[in-house]
Amino acid sequence: RPLGASPRRTLSRAPRSMKSLLILRHAEAAPASEHVPDRHRPLTAEGAAQARRLGEAMRQRGRAFERALCASALRARETAEAVIAAGGYAAQPELSDRLYNAAGEEMFRLLQEQKGGSRLLLVAHMPGVTELLSLLVTDEGDLSLVFQAGTLAEIAIDLERWDALAPGAGALRLLLPP
Repeated sequence: RPLGASPRRTLSRAPRSMKSLLILRHAEAAPASEHVPDRHRPLTAEGAAQARRLGEAMRQRGRAFERALCASALRARETAEAVIAAGGYAAQPELSDRLYNAAGEEMFRLLQEQKGGSRLLLVAHMPGVTELLSLLVTDEGDLSLVFQAGTLAEIAIDLERWDALAPGAGALRLLLPP
């Protein structure tokens, strides 16, 4: 500032609330079979171990969440339960048929409908989880990714209410493969 100039005045706004969204593709599941409906496919032993390791890693990295939105398929629920147990989290999976094999746009709308929680875990399926990530971190939704089973992404979003969520509003903070 030049000598003798008065300090610049700015109007201060109340700080906005930072939201955190943890997007998780369910862990490794049993292969499709004509004897087991897709919704009822369980985690494999390796998938259960992946989910437990992930819960521990999330706790060690300080990745907390208040609510766990979860696709209604057995493999998604088992993933959420194992992450919650291994990480020592208090949340219980909130099962949603809308998240079962949902497209990213549907997941985005579901997030906009959320009334509570500033830190959410969302456990769902490919390709919807990567479509959602693309919608959140790009204006055009044109990012192309593939998540291996058990991959976690953390998105930071600067907004006060979920209903104000807009494409490109998020920033990728963490991408953790299994």
